[in-house]
Amino acid sequence: MKDENLENTVVTLHGQGWPIRKISREIGLSRKRIQRILVSKSVLRDTTPEQGIGSKSKRPSKLDPYKEYIAELLGKYSDITGQRVYELLKEKGFDGKITIVRGYLNSVRVVAESDVSFSVADFTVNNLPVGEQIFFQVNIIMYYY
Repeated sequence: MKDENLENTVVTLHGQGWPIRKISREIGLSRKRIQRILVSKSVLRDTTPEQGIGSKSKRPSKLDPYKEYIAELLGKYSDITGQRVYELLKEKGFDGKITIVRGYLNSVRVVAESDVSFSVADFTVNNLPVGEQIFFQVNIIMYYY
C-alpha cells in the first residue's frame, strides 16, 4: 500500500544526504523498498515538461579511427568480405571483434536498384494446362555483405 507521507519522508531524507541503509533503519522499511521509492520518484523529480528526458550521448566506437580506411577498402574492392576487412584492421592495430565490423559494413553497403531489376512476367507460367499450373513463390534474398 502506498503511503505518500512515507514516500515524501524517504525522498526528503535521501535529498539531505542520508544513505539508504540509515533511512531503512530509521523508518523500518527494507533497503530494497527504499530504493524502489527513490527510483519511482526520481523521474518525477528530475524532469520537467520543458526539460524532458534526454537521449543517451553517443559514445565513441572502437571502429571510429578506422572508418576512413574501411571506406578506402570498399572503394578499391567493392566485393571485399567482412572477414577480410577485419583481418586488415587487425594488422593496423584494431582490437575489437568482427561483429562490430560486420555491423558497420551492413550499414554502409547499399544495393543499387539497377542491380536488382526483374519483372513479374519473368516468373509466371502461362503455357501449362489449368490442372498443371504451378504456383510458386519467388523469394529474393539480398545479402548485404
